[in-house]
Amino acid sequence: MNPAIAFLISMTFLISVGGLFVMVWGLANDQWGDGTTAAKTIFAKGEVGSGEDPARDGPRRFELRDESAASEGLSTIDQEELADRRIFDRSSRQPVLWWLTSSIV
Repeated sequence: MNPAIAFLISMTFLISVGGLFVMVWGLANDQWGDGTTAAKTIFAKGEVGSGEDPARDGPRRFELRDESAASEGLSTIDQEELADRRIFDRSSRQPVLWWLTSSIV
């Protein structure tokens, strides 16, 4: 094997192992993410579960507003279902992290 190729392969391996240690350190010290509030930071209060309407300023604006007002009662969010989803998300976190780690290695 050419010494230049062996050097490049060994350096690539060392850099990837170093990156892996930095990633594990960052995960252990909570350097990435905002914890449990990360998923809620992009929504304003009361905005969860409501879709944005791209035709709001279009020619059907008044009809869409009336339809939205008529279906206002249908857009309630089931808090019990949201709590169940959070539990399922937490339970699948560890296997997903292991899978992502194995794809790096």
